[in-house]
Amino acid sequence: MTSRYGTASGSLQTSDFARLRRLAGMLSLLIMAGLVWASNPASAASLQVETTGTDAPGCGPVMTPCQTISYAVNLALAGDTVNVGPGTFVETPNGVKITKALTLRGTSNGSAQTTISGGLSTTATTPGTISVTAPGDVTVRNFNVESFVSVGAPNPAIANKAGLYVRSPLAGGPYKYTFRELQLDGSNGGSSVGVRLRSFTGGQSAEVLFTGGSVCGQTQNGFLVENATRAQTVRNSLICQGTSGPVAYFNLQGDITNGADNSDVAQQSLIDNTVLGSGIFFAANVSWGSPQAPGFNQPVVRGNSIVLNSAGGPAIQMTTGQYANNYRGAINEPEITGNSITSPNSTGTGIQISGLVREAFIADNISQGVPTFLQADRVASVTPGEFLDPNGTSVHRNRITEASPSLAVNNQTPVTIDARQNWWGCNEGPNYNDNGNPSPPHRPGTIPECAGINQAMAGGDVYFEEWLRGITGPTGTTGATGTTGPIGPTGATGTTGGDGATGATGSTGDQGANGSPGPSGSVGPAGPTGPAGSTVVLRPRVTKVAQGPVRVGGARSFRLANVLCREAHCRIRNVSVRLTIRSRVFWGTARFDSSRFRAGQIRSVSVVVPQRVFQRIPKGHKVGLATASILVSNGKGRVMNRTVSVGIGR
Repeated sequence: MTSRYGTASGSLQTSDFARLRRLAGMLSLLIMAGLVWASNPASAASLQVETTGTDAPGCGPVMTPCQTISYAVNLALAGDTVNVGPGTFVETPNGVKITKALTLRGTSNGSAQTTISGGLSTTATTPGTISVTAPGDVTVRNFNVESFVSVGAPNPAIANKAGLYVRSPLAGGPYKYTFRELQLDGSNGGSSVGVRLRSFTGGQSAEVLFTGGSVCGQTQNGFLVENATRAQTVRNSLICQGTSGPVAYFNLQGDITNGADNSDVAQQSLIDNTVLGSGIFFAANVSWGSPQAPGFNQPVVRGNSIVLNSAGGPAIQMTTGQYANNYRGAINEPEITGNSITSPNSTGTGIQISGLVREAFIADNISQGVPTFLQADRVASVTPGEFLDPNGTSVHRNRITEASPSLAVNNQTPVTIDARQNWWGCNEGPNYNDNGNPSPPHRPGTIPECAGINQAMAGGDVYFEEWLRGITGPTGTTGATGTTGPIGPTGATGTTGGDGATGATGSTGDQGANGSPGPSGSVGPAGPTGPAGSTVVLRPRVTKVAQGPVRVGGARSFRLANVLCREAHCRIRNVSVRLTIRSRVFWGTARFDSSRFRAGQIRSVSVVVPQRVFQRIPKGHKVGLATASILVSNGKGRVMNRTVSVGIGR
C-alpha cells in the first residue's frame, strides 16, 4: 500500500526543486548584476570630507568621512562628487590634484568657511594648491585657498607657485573646467601667481570659466594665461595686481614657436570684474625669435571696474611682437566696452594699444581722473625700417573726464583714429595739438578742463565731431490763441427788376478788432546739464554712512554706504570689501540688494567681517581699515565705481 505521505512527499520534492532552480537562476543574475554595477556604477557617488574624519579604505560616507581632500579625491571615480565640510584642510605636499572628471565642493556657508591650505610646501609635483589636469569636465566651488604650494623654491621667472594651476591633457576633449566662488589669498610664502591657466606647446587647452571669486595678495600676476586655444572667461570676480608690481591679469599668446592662433570661437574674456591696480594685459606673438608665433582673435574686455593705484596702469593694454603680420600673430578685433576706469591719484593711462592691433572697438567706457584715456604706439618690425601700427581703431561714446588737457588721446602713430561722438569733459570740445602736421582745422588754444588730443606724426589725425551736449529742457506750452473779432453785417441785396440794373451791393461790414494775443507759454525748465556739457547721465550717488572709526561688535557687521539712484533705474552690480588689519589684507563680505531700484530710492551696503578676521582684530579705538569698492549701473547703460573707507576697531 502506497503511503499518501510518501506520494505526497514525492510530489512536494518535485515542485520545490523546480522553484529552487528558478530562484537560483534569479539569484545568479542578481549577483552578476551587482558585480557589474560595482565596476560601472549607473550613477555618480558622493564622498564626504570632514576635519573629524579618518583617511582609511572605505571612508567617504557621511557617517564615516575622510579626513583630507586629497585622499577622497583619489578614492573617487570619474563623475563623483566630493563634498568638503567647514574647517581648514592642510593638503601637503602636493595640494589637491584633480586628474579625473569630478565635482569638488565646499559645503560651508556664512562664517563657517572651508579652506584649502598648501602648507607652503616647496616639494609639490605641480605648481598649484589646487591643480586640474583631468581628461574630463571638472567643477570646483566654494573654497578659500591659501599658503600656496610650489615646485621647488618660489621663482617668478618660471611661475612655479600658484593657488590654482590648470593644464588640460594634450589629446582628447574638449573639456570644460569651471571654478566658482574660489577666494585665493597669495599673501603667504613668497613669489606666486594666483591662477595659472597653461596649454601644451601646439596642443589643446580646456574651456575655462572662473566666476564669483577673488584673486589677491600674490606677488606676481593674479591670472597668468598662456597659449589658450579655447575660451577662457573670468567673470564677476575681484582681481588684484601683484604686490611686486606685475599686472592683475596677463594673457599671452605665442611664447611658443608655433601653434594655432587663438580662434574666433575661443574668445579670451574678462566681464564684470573689479580690478585693483595696473590691470589687464594681452600680449600676442611674444616669441621674439619666431615668425610663426600666434596671436589673439576677438578678445573681450567688457563691464569691468578698474581702479588704478599710484603705479598708474595702463588699466587695459594690448600689444604685439615684432613678427606679427596681417592676421597671423596680431590682436584682431578686440572689444573694450562698458568699463569704468578711475585713478584716485590722477596718474596713469586707461587704454594702451601697441603694434598690430587691428580694428579695435573702444566704446561706452567711463574714464575719470586718468590723464591719458587712450594711447596708440608703434612697434618696430623685424624688418629694418618698418613698423607695426594699430589700425582701424574706433573710439565712440566714451566719457572722458578729469583728463590731461593735451594727452587724453595720444596718437603716436601715422594712422588715423576715429574718435567721434565722445564726451571730452567740457562744452568747448577737445583741445588739439597737431604738432605742425597736416590735419583738418581744429580749435586752437587750450582750455584746462577740456581733454586734449595729441597728433604726434603726419597722417595720425584723430577725427572728432560735434561733442555730446547736455540735454535740453522740455519746450514750454504754447499760449492760448486770441479770440477772433465779430464779422460786420452784410448789406441788403438790391431788388432784381426785369433786366433792370442790379441793386447796389451793401457795404462790407467793418472788420472786427483782432483779439489780444494770448500770453506766451512759460518756458520749460532747462534740462540738467551734464558735467561740462555731455549727454547728461545722472549717475548714482554713493555716500558713506559710517563715519568711523566703527566698533565691530558681536554681530560682525555694520552699514557702510548708501547708494541713491538719480535717474531711470539703477542696480548695484558688485561690491568688493578689503579689510586691512595691522598691514595684513583680508577679504570681507558685502551685503546688498542687487535688484533694480528706481530714481529717488536708496539701497544700503553693509560690511560683514568673517569670524576668522574678527578674531584677529585686537581691541582698540582704531586698529584696521575697511574699504569697499562699489560698482553701480543705471538705466542709461552706464556704470560707475566708487570706493569708500572707514576705520574699524573692537
